Amino acid sequence: MIIGYKKDVDGVLRAAIALNRNPDAIMVCGASARELKEKLAMYDGEVVLNVDEVVKDVPFHVKAELWVKFPSCSPMQRSLSLGSYLTFALRNHNCVPDELVRLMARYYPKLTAILAHKDETARKYFKYYRETMGELERLKAHVRFRPSGDMLYAEISPQHDVKDLFMEWAMRRTPDKVIVIGCHSEHYILNARALGYSEDIACVTAEEAARLLGTAPDSDSEVWDTYYDSQAIENRRNKRYAKGRLPAKYSYISPEIRKERKKIEHGISNDKLGDYFT
Repeated sequence: MIIGYKKDVDGVLRAAIALNRNPDAIMVCGASARELKEKLAMYDGEVVLNVDEVVKDVPFHVKAELWVKFPSCSPMQRSLSLGSYLTFALRNHNCVPDELVRLMARYYPKLTAILAHKDETARKYFKYYRETMGELERLKAHVRFRPSGDMLYAEISPQHDVKDLFMEWAMRRTPDKVIVIGCHSEHYILNARALGYSEDIACVTAEEAARLLGTAPDSDSEVWDTYYDSQAIENRRNKRYAKGRLPAKYSYISPEIRKERKKIEHGISNDKLGDYFT
């Protein structure tokens, strides 16, 4: 039997229950409904089922426990629940959905026991959860939005699949402005209905994003950097502390972090306050 499921929280929950009931089944995962349909079409002559046909509904006790937060003293674990664990683990670029489904099938019906991460696979996916959630928090903390007319602009380069979560947060943070996000080779417009788009988040071409932004105001950020550098006192710099708060391994996230890391490593330029006014 071939059972197909989507790569989301509901999909892996149903897939784990289906695998628990049918241990010999072959699980097939698709990132979208279209991709899943294409993968299942390759199994010609086999008994092929969608997970919704095998598991009509997720049991109530699983739904009830899904978003229950577990107490913890660690700031990184205060929002820990089975739902958040699955959400961020699935978004990690190292995640293998079939492996996660097999892990959950072993623990079912006591799925929350996975959060104790007592076996190697559970510990690995707990690590994935922390990596992905941590990257999202660093994006929120360190990405700086640059003004461009009535719009805002930012560039991000997340390693994990958190761009949609970051963009939803940016829309909640600034609901009254149109925001253009550059993410790797893709460009998105947030609060896009204000410009006549049919959705709040619109994926556009690089040419369309450039047309909306005009010339991105790099000079504005350079002016602020000049002012900041002119006020810095060199002998008060705590290089060790700065490295700990912003490690070099996070430099990939955004241009702003790369700029800050450069200052940490090479020092602050000797700008004078007069340079700020010129």
